[in-house]
Amino acid sequence: MQSIAYVPASDGTANASLSTVTTIRSALATEILVNTVAGYPAKFYATMGTPHNFTDPVTGETIQIISEATAIDFAGHTNSGKIEIDAIAPGYVDGGSKVGDIVVIKPSSEWSNNIHNILNQSLNDNGTIKNSAITYQPIVFDHVASGAVLAGLGYGSTLTASLSAGTCYINGILQTIAAVATQTYTASKDTYVDALYNANGTVTIVYTEVANNAASPALAANSIRLGIVVSGANIAAVGSINQGQEFKVLPIASSVAYSVTDSLGNLICPRDPNRKILGYRQTFAAFSTSNTTATQITGLSCPVIVPLGRKIKVSIQNETSYPSASGTPGPDVTIWDGVVGSGTQLAASLVRTISTGQVAAPLQPFAIVTPTVASKTYNAGLHVTGGAGTVNFEALSSVVPGGILVELA
Repeated sequence: MQSIAYVPASDGTANASLSTVTTIRSALATEILVNTVAGYPAKFYATMGTPHNFTDPVTGETIQIISEATAIDFAGHTNSGKIEIDAIAPGYVDGGSKVGDIVVIKPSSEWSNNIHNILNQSLNDNGTIKNSAITYQPIVFDHVASGAVLAGLGYGSTLTASLSAGTCYINGILQTIAAVATQTYTASKDTYVDALYNANGTVTIVYTEVANNAASPALAANSIRLGIVVSGANIAAVGSINQGQEFKVLPIASSVAYSVTDSLGNLICPRDPNRKILGYRQTFAAFSTSNTTATQITGLSCPVIVPLGRKIKVSIQNETSYPSASGTPGPDVTIWDGVVGSGTQLAASLVRTISTGQVAAPLQPFAIVTPTVASKTYNAGLHVTGGAGTVNFEALSSVVPGGILVELA
């Protein structure tokens, strides 16, 4: 029952008085009636039992001590001039109290055990602070603080990879990630590598396999997603290991690459404790449509997990093209909460030709919203407005990649 409240041995004004029992107390009764509780702290560890008088042969001083055979250590507190027993220390049997028994607040085995248990919560044996005792403020996100880098051990020829040692914060506690010198992965799988914080204060690396380009598996509580290893007959190249970089293009499902987040919106290997970016998807492939209603832009579907109650900003990076003659239709780029066309449209950016040589072009579209649920998917749409024709969402490496970005606002 470690508690720092039981550490004081007095109220600070003077030593706690030796108390004498004034009324018989039956076994296991919690109330002890005594003559005084002067100097007692609010809570304390004490010893009660039958007194014996001992005369010091050198000084002649008479010392009153408790018989070892009757001594009982206990935790207690004062209440209106009485002593209340909170707990009898392990190893003792409470047989009650007789009139004339005494209660003494002095260092005892249980008092010492309490001090040890308190210190043991936060200190190593050498006095250094335990990692489990270091927490961060709630505004700081779980993240990988250092290391934990996945690397193939023979790209193009083997199914093995290593994980470097590292540190991370999970649930506000600094944790150590042990190095994995060699891990053999299964062919033709996407393997999700997670760091799981265990109740005993250790971190376990968990490997979860799914079919290539399948939906991501759920991230267990008390975990951080360190990366995704994509394998065919082997781990083909550096690009086969995804640790959340915005330029990663594997895995890819329904033409959407898992960059920054997985398919469920979990950040992959987050390294920013004060992060702003919640999700990002980009494409280098141009998209064209002649539809006059909003159509999903291939590759720009961004799942995210939003901290409760936080505002977010959703924006689209794009360059569009269309016929430039006067009166021709223009492209309308839209942002959607949910499915394009049937979800909620959050913003639009219409580019149109007013007259020959004169174009009305707005800034890139964005929306600021406060989601009411944590898991969201934001999408980019494109359609033709003002007539019939084909419009293009340009996304070429030689021009500029198209992207949808979700960040804290």
